[in-house]
Amino acid sequence: MIKRIATLIIFCSLNIIVLKAAVSRLGGPAVILTAGTVILVDKNEDIAIKRAVSDLQRDMKKVLGSVPKIISSLSAAAKNENLIVVSCKGTSTRVFREGGITNFEAHLLTTAEHAGHKAVVLQGADTRGTIYAIYTFSEKFLGIPALWIWTSFEPAKKKLVQLPANTRLYFPPAMVKYRAWFPNDKDLLSPWQARNAENYDAIFETMLRLKLNTREGYLIDAEGWNNPYHASKEAKYARDRGLKLSFTHTAPFGATFTNWERYWKNIRHQKIPLLLKDTAALKAFWTYHIETIKREKLDVIWQIGFRGLGDKPFWRKTFADAMDEPKDDKARAAIINAMLALQVTLLKEATSESHPLMKITIYNEASDFLAKGLLVLPDEPNLILNYSNVRGDHYPPPEIQQFDRTLALKPIGYYLNFQFTGTGAHLVAAEGPWKMEQSFRYLAQKIGKLPTFSVVNTGNVREHILELSANAAMMQDFKTYDTDNFLKTYCATYYGKNSSAQLPKLYTAYYNAYWLPRKSDIPGFDRQYIFQDLRYARGLTQIFTLWHKPYLENPFNDKNKGIGGAMATEGRQFSIVPADNHAANQVDAAISGLQNAANNFKSLALSADSVYRILPVDKKSFFKDDLYIPIRFMENVNKALGNLVEGYKASHLGHTAIAKGHVQNTLKCLTLLKETKAEVNHGPFEGWSLPEKNFGIDSIRNDIQELLKKMN
Repeated sequence: MIKRIATLIIFCSLNIIVLKAAVSRLGGPAVILTAGTVILVDKNEDIAIKRAVSDLQRDMKKVLGSVPKIISSLSAAAKNENLIVVSCKGTSTRVFREGGITNFEAHLLTTAEHAGHKAVVLQGADTRGTIYAIYTFSEKFLGIPALWIWTSFEPAKKKLVQLPANTRLYFPPAMVKYRAWFPNDKDLLSPWQARNAENYDAIFETMLRLKLNTREGYLIDAEGWNNPYHASKEAKYARDRGLKLSFTHTAPFGATFTNWERYWKNIRHQKIPLLLKDTAALKAFWTYHIETIKREKLDVIWQIGFRGLGDKPFWRKTFADAMDEPKDDKARAAIINAMLALQVTLLKEATSESHPLMKITIYNEASDFLAKGLLVLPDEPNLILNYSNVRGDHYPPPEIQQFDRTLALKPIGYYLNFQFTGTGAHLVAAEGPWKMEQSFRYLAQKIGKLPTFSVVNTGNVREHILELSANAAMMQDFKTYDTDNFLKTYCATYYGKNSSAQLPKLYTAYYNAYWLPRKSDIPGFDRQYIFQDLRYARGLTQIFTLWHKPYLENPFNDKNKGIGGAMATEGRQFSIVPADNHAANQVDAAISGLQNAANNFKSLALSADSVYRILPVDKKSFFKDDLYIPIRFMENVNKALGNLVEGYKASHLGHTAIAKGHVQNTLKCLTLLKETKAEVNHGPFEGWSLPEKNFGIDSIRNDIQELLKKMN
């Protein structure tokens, strides 16, 4: 008979009821784990569980000094040997499992005794629940936190690990059921991942440690088109790690039109033009992707939608028979409606499911058509309506602000950018965990319930780990999550429990130091419009491009030819409103706003210096990476653009020498930018910043050098 070393806890909805022990509690000493402790896991458990167990072996070696042996049956354990038992469905560990742990991703960490063996039991209701139990044990008892890979964290060495005899930690399902990351624009991350297997695995392990469950990305890579019905390395790796997959708004069933020719050439050995009227060819293309998902046994949230090449509406440069056609919104929406209906029918036929789990991203023209009542959403109970933040400024869109409560019966999701290619934060964080919390609470208030799905655009990950881990924490415990409290925990975890009380204040001040070029127009919504680092990059390029052209008092106009790219929309590239900056024009608004922000960050750098000096030696490296370098980066990028704008104005006024001095200062600041970002290149992250291209520091420096030559 097994003895539970625990108090019985029954969870009813969100209420916790603590009852007296239903079985006898062990009265002896704590369960002690040492370097010789073995791990019992059934040989038939899922491969994803076994992969997490190998991480547990590594973690125990770090803390206890040796790799624990794995056994697959209790008979292989020495008499009265203490164990770690990992159990989901395995028959050899069934005796250690507690009944009633059945809810989606629920997990339990408890202690038990059976046949003379004291055991720490890591139990999950399903595969991911079991994985979460493993990483929870690693964090709470081995002292290895979720972000250890990204934070230069080294755990304390121990001779033994003790768990009290009455240990019982039960974790109910997360409040938001599907919780996704979408790493995108990975100019720094991808080369780093390609170096070795450990780097490639890092993001997947981190997601699971944070108890996320969905990796948003792409289905088929270049290699896959040479191997029919083969998913990408990324997709298969996510599967083997125990993660679900979802796809972006440009890829229904994981299919993007950029792969149209590859499909017909490599798979069908034909040449078929991409025509809107050829629904048979479209069905064949989509069916191939559905079949690939089925054959690869991928656990997916099916994406439906209809967009064109290059993340553009379907009527723009995609279909040879629909170039800029049709002209009116009603006809365009009717085509999207027909394609959505076709996709749903196709999916049901291919999967034989009556109500497959699906997602549609309410973005761009889909948002506009829905607001106008033109978009007809399929009447499917498992179709997640995934709303997207406004592009560039990343706040709840109008269709959430004026949410149609008749849609509230459907599952609702939300897409939030922490990073954005054209105008967002990329090399340093900007949006902040408070804005993340406010966005999701605003959504929940408008829809009258918690969201079912969350996805955040993570960029290169390393630059956004505070925001990403805050989002993961909120999706776990939506109702009680509080960013201020989370930040205190974050600082205590990664800088030590006795770390400076100034640290949370310094993080808060960092986000509040940003220039806000436009006042919020959503009542009570703080920091709605932020001037993120890529806006500085676009601004520097904008002023350089206009320097020798007729002077503009309002040069930050998205319609200037060549600026803004496919995502540019009137007023959205920079969001600079002169009146909100007590200025008559954008030039003066920028000079004032950038100078104030530069001063804010300069002051913060002095405070950061003081904190850095008193931090323990082993915490200094992460502090520099996570906060001190971003502060100095933002000080210099404000000075760089501010000087260039001042030089632009001075040149117009005929003050050539003054203008040249400002341009020289811009060049100095850009050099400091590159040197500052290079300081993150150390240890396992050596060379991290070298592939940088989305900001384009080197390219902008070359432009400024060219400008100086012309001024001589």
